[in-house]
Amino acid sequence: MEVQLVSLDYGKFHRSYLKKIFSKPAPMARLMKRTFSTACAILNDLERRDYREITVSLHNFLSALPWNRRLIDSLEAQMELAGANQDRFVRGIHQFYNNISLLIKKEKLYKDLFGLLRDCFESEEEIVTCTISLIMQVFEYLRPNKYNFDSMVCGVSANGETLLLCNDPFSKIDLPTFDLTKREVNGDALKGDTVEFVIQGMQQLGFDVHSRLQVVEEISFSQIWENNVFQMASFINEFTFDMLPRLPYRGPAILEIPKVTGEELGLIKELLVNRRRTLPANGTLVELKNADMLKSVFFKEILCDNEMVILYRVGSTYGDLSGYYKTASRLFMAMFNKSNYKEQSLRLEKLILWLYCALVCDDRKISLERFGDFFRIGNSVTPTASAKMFYGQVRNVYNHDVQREVAEDRYSREIRTINGFVRKLPHGKGVSKDAVTAAASLGFRLEPGETFVRPFKKTVRTLTRMGNEYKNRG
Repeated sequence: MEVQLVSLDYGKFHRSYLKKIFSKPAPMARLMKRTFSTACAILNDLERRDYREITVSLHNFLSALPWNRRLIDSLEAQMELAGANQDRFVRGIHQFYNNISLLIKKEKLYKDLFGLLRDCFESEEEIVTCTISLIMQVFEYLRPNKYNFDSMVCGVSANGETLLLCNDPFSKIDLPTFDLTKREVNGDALKGDTVEFVIQGMQQLGFDVHSRLQVVEEISFSQIWENNVFQMASFINEFTFDMLPRLPYRGPAILEIPKVTGEELGLIKELLVNRRRTLPANGTLVELKNADMLKSVFFKEILCDNEMVILYRVGSTYGDLSGYYKTASRLFMAMFNKSNYKEQSLRLEKLILWLYCALVCDDRKISLERFGDFFRIGNSVTPTASAKMFYGQVRNVYNHDVQREVAEDRYSREIRTINGFVRKLPHGKGVSKDAVTAAASLGFRLEPGETFVRPFKKTVRTLTRMGNEYKNRG
């Protein structure tokens, strides 16, 4: 969703089309206005580029991706249309989203869409900025009720259904500019200060803003929130839902991490491809004290495309920020990866990977007890770190009342995914070559007398009697 403090040059981008938008019922008009703003943002970005270069670069990037071809071809065609014919692009974009959302729902292409978006976020190609905007707006049309603006699609369940993040804290942030544009189009333009109109409108909606700068900041925070949720979405299911940010980030342009000491980042990454342990199924919370604005880091592991991915959520005095690290490709993703604050980005990466290494590796130099030696803040009190492990069967954190498939009226059944792990071999038994290969591919180091149990799925059958559950593992 694109939000502007003041109107774009709507005369350039088809004022008559805006009149068509505001002739619709209010919920439809609001959705179409959001889509129209996204279209304008895409066109503004494309105007700085050569059309031929756009089409060639985008085709080369998308053609190498493994996702559904109809989905990719539809998005690529729409981007080509944006470069070739602005008028047709703007006038047809609402119908485009209606059509592509029907395709996605009918063919169950949610994971393809999230995977495509993840590849765009991870890419260094400049053209993907426009493509990300185009893809993110698709999710507005994938809600069960696309006019329920308080919720946003944020992941896919194990059985392929969309998950919703309810109570979006910025769901109403576009209403003041929506009302302002509607008045302009209907010939009822304000005689006073349009910025003051937006400020008063946002205050009525509960936003603590008193100046133009604060409005701009709040819009920036809403974009950080939305981008962070969608950056994580391809890894979010009912068991990792708690890895999404809980509190919106309202802080500096980048989370300021004090300078850290200790092992170099390259060494830490090398240790992480020879780790000895996995985290508990329900994650590990590292609580930080006297660590400046940092309060905690929550970790979970997930297997994705035969690669171990570490999900993290940083809690700070400014709010939450989530990201992930791929152990095999050594790709670290954070909200500020592509910002101009390279030093701060590296400090955040080193902090997250150091803490994770302390949890799963055996290097004596890296442990939570030595956190104060690693993370120093001038001459202030020494910071400390402690861990809370969440053991037990993997929990559904999206919906505690797990919807199970009912069998034979008395039994229910649910499928659970178990991460791979290292275990001791019985006396006299040897490890197989397949186990060694599987362990190495996921970054585990085996000692003599150990083997690796590959990730697997198991069925849990539940017998319900008088509201009490008796579980038998199948």
